[in-house]
Amino acid sequence: MFKKNKNISDSTSESQKVNLVGADGVSYSVEKAQPKKPVKHKKLKAVIFIVIVLVIVALLASFISGKREKTSGIAAVSSGVTELQDLETTVSIKGTVVGAESANVYSAENLTITQILVKEGEKVTKGQILAKLDTSKIMDQYNIQSVTYNDAKNAYNVAKALYSEGAISKSEYDAAESAYKTARLTLGSYDTSEKGVIKSPINGTVTRVNCTVGRIANDTNAKEAMFVVEDVSRFKMEVKVSESEIADIKVGQSVEISAEVLGKQKVTGVVSQIAPTGETNVQGNNMVIPVTIDVDKGDTNLIAGVTAKAVIKTNSLKNVLTVPIDAVSEDPDTGETSVFVINKDNTVKKVKVKTGLEGDFDIEIVEGKLKEGNQVVLSPELSLEDGATVVLKAASDK
Repeated sequence: MFKKNKNISDSTSESQKVNLVGADGVSYSVEKAQPKKPVKHKKLKAVIFIVIVLVIVALLASFISGKREKTSGIAAVSSGVTELQDLETTVSIKGTVVGAESANVYSAENLTITQILVKEGEKVTKGQILAKLDTSKIMDQYNIQSVTYNDAKNAYNVAKALYSEGAISKSEYDAAESAYKTARLTLGSYDTSEKGVIKSPINGTVTRVNCTVGRIANDTNAKEAMFVVEDVSRFKMEVKVSESEIADIKVGQSVEISAEVLGKQKVTGVVSQIAPTGETNVQGNNMVIPVTIDVDKGDTNLIAGVTAKAVIKTNSLKNVLTVPIDAVSEDPDTGETSVFVINKDNTVKKVKVKTGLEGDFDIEIVEGKLKEGNQVVLSPELSLEDGATVVLKAASDK
């Protein structure tokens, strides 16, 4: 039954008024629900676009996942190259540059220094007087001993004459002779001509003066030598080589020497002497062997007393096949050494090799089927096998 004058509507649809006549002959007005208008064209396009984007993202994710599955289990490696090159091994060590000949001049005399006749940097000759000492005390002792000596000499001459005539015994004669010899030696110990002067034992240059006028000759600062005289026309280096490296050092090997005083310049040298015995180093925990290097200073500013670095060339080879040291691996069970060569299809071939001279970064290949330009795996993992496929790391990953 329709209600009189009542509008019927639907929230989800549009309405339209319709007039109806009831059984009682009364006229009624009702609203007829109409369907909603279609969605606008713009909104439909947006929905379609979103669906397409989602499909593309899904396909891309699937592709990446598939690619990862295909490359999973393939080792990522760094690579190097076999080369023909000159190979050289060296031992680097620091030491002090000194004169080729050096003398530390001391005095055992408890005498006062009255004169110092040289200064640092001055050239001197062998036997030249460097300083004079006060010998007045010695002269007093010398004069006293001269009397003793003369008395002993006269007594000996008398005893000699008497013994020859049989007037005294052999023991009396021997006693007189002994007293004379003792007096002569004692008098000689007071020889002021030698005790009163300090002389240079070599030709060279005075590089240190560690004494002053008025001090006692045998009482220098820190018990240092009164004078240091060096032949600075020729230089040498005294270096200490470790036990692990001394086997590679030989007399006659060439040396390259650098020092701060030289700037970018370098001088050459040669190993001239290797000590027959070792000594304990400063730390006292291992042995070192003294090695002498003759230095050719040439026309440079090199001076005695500076610290320098000596690079001793222990071995060298010309134009040999080498690989980076990191490319060579050793089998822990057999001890065999090998290299993994990377083929064009990114598979690897294990090549057994025999190595020779080892440089700082590369090592000589003595035996093995390698040739110049081969690409090889660096630091191969133990799990890498012959025939395996590898992928090269990007430069930023190495």
